[in-house]
Amino acid sequence: MSEVSSKSSQQTDHTIPQGDYFVQEFVPFILNNVTNTINQRFKKSLRKFDLNVTQWRVLAALGQKGNVSLTDLCAMTAIDQPSLSRVIDLLVERNLVTRAPRATDGRFNEIALSREGQSLRDRAWPMAIEHAELAVNGLTGDEQETLRQLLKKMMASLRGD
Repeated sequence: MSEVSSKSSQQTDHTIPQGDYFVQEFVPFILNNVTNTINQRFKKSLRKFDLNVTQWRVLAALGQKGNVSLTDLCAMTAIDQPSLSRVIDLLVERNLVTRAPRATDGRFNEIALSREGQSLRDRAWPMAIEHAELAVNGLTGDEQETLRQLLKKMMASLRGD
């Protein structure tokens, strides 16, 4: 462990570290760079399906959960509600998702994949898996599992779970 990283984990006085700390050790910066790099590569592959990464996230989430509310879909995809509403509008126009009043409470809409959306998601899924595997191919199976568990733990902490 570098001197900066060992100091940073013990640092409680909130002084500004010197050197390359922000770029080399600051966890939010590293996570953002990893995510952006994965998404930039994935975006190129999604072009053949006429999708962007955000649209893909919606299709993938709906493929796992079925009929969901906009609020639940926001939580599942980490997309803010105004942006997600625009994505849903576009996907409805393309007949990839459906939006209908909830049978038990018409004040709420339920969003689901259409048959066309399910087909597109199924065709794009293997490519998504390839990109996910590429992102972790330098890690052992145990390291990949540890990474998943640590990221889930971070997310739970951020949510206040």
